[in-house]
Amino acid sequence: MPFSEPTRALIVEDDPVVARSIARRLLREGYTVSLAQTCRAARASGPGFQVAVLDLDLPDGNGADLADELLRLGAVRNVVFYTGSLDRAQRERAERFGVVLDKAQALEEVVAALEPFPTAPPVSQMAPAPRGRSSGSGARLNRVTPEEEAVGDSVASKSSSRR
Repeated sequence: MPFSEPTRALIVEDDPVVARSIARRLLREGYTVSLAQTCRAARASGPGFQVAVLDLDLPDGNGADLADELLRLGAVRNVVFYTGSLDRAQRERAERFGVVLDKAQALEEVVAALEPFPTAPPVSQMAPAPRGRSSGSGARLNRVTPEEEAVGDSVASKSSSRR
């Protein structure tokens, strides 16, 4: 059986406890995970993510606006919102970009909403990584540094000035 690349997931969540919970769950599924706490950090994460789990209420913006931008730029292919927001208008707008789940729902619902996405087979159908070897699954956790955020801002401002 040929080795397949792990699915790259971007988690944009300002609550560190929730972000770690989502990351741990996706890492167990074999995803490579990048964490960002702000829209700015998410933009700095770069392209190539198959999936993104976004909160709607972020310190420097709105998750639906971020999803629109990331999808248009091709940085992500599939979006799931995992939110505690009660703002009906925000939730309805977010539904145009992906599934909207309440944070009261189990993380299993997030995984189910992410799979299967159209570009690859569901990760859960692949053989699980052997336990006891930290690098066996190929799963990794990345964090965006402030320096990378600054580079992302520079790239974003250049691309917006071209429009």
